Amino acid sequence: MLVRVRGRSMLPTLREGDYILLRRRGRWFSPGEGDIVCVHRCGEPMMVKRLGRRAGDGTYALSGDGAASQPSVDLGRVSPEEVVGRAVACLSGGSIRLLRRRPGRASRCRFTR
Repeated sequence: MLVRVRGRSMLPTLREGDYILLRRRGRWFSPGEGDIVCVHRCGEPMMVKRLGRRAGDGTYALSGDGAASQPSVDLGRVSPEEVVGRAVACLSGGSIRLLRRRPGRASRCRFTR
């Protein structure tokens, strides 16, 4: 699934207008701490956020990477069922970045048209 990033809450990792490639939640993927994910809660638009610590009840804290993001207290917690998928790559301009679980550990490669 390809998703377009809107807003500045994930700067500097993701910029507005970037596209992220999602690995959908399912048999081959379960969310984990530090993943960049798309979250869809009932009645709300889909959000791109980073998963924080997992609580004893199985829910994760949410946060943005940038200063423009809402505080994680305001974002609340998310269940694994509300996670649509994990971002595995970012398409920005003429480059593709593979996204890893920890921030700051993305590798860059150029693609040709």
